[in-house]
Amino acid sequence: MLLVGCCGWCLGRQRYYTSFDVVELQETFYDMPDEDKLRSLRGEAPEGFRFTMKAWQAVTPPSRKPHVEEGQAQGARGAGGPLR
Repeated sequence: MLLVGCCGWCLGRQRYYTSFDVVELQETFYDMPDEDKLRSLRGEAPEGFRFTMKAWQAVTPPSRKPHVEEGQAQGARGAGGPLR
């Protein structure tokens, strides 16, 4: 099976739902969205629509980007937060 989508909402969400089958939630690279937001997205999406999550920055290969180093130095929500 091949699903076609984009990383993030390249169109308004309602238009996106009618054009694609899947979306990657970019914000999960920086922090997990709260459960209410995830429930809201699931509720507004058509049946069968799929969501993927971008891997959290602390579990991807090390980077020299300041925002990554800063997050790692601060413990980034408890060494894994909800993704642990």
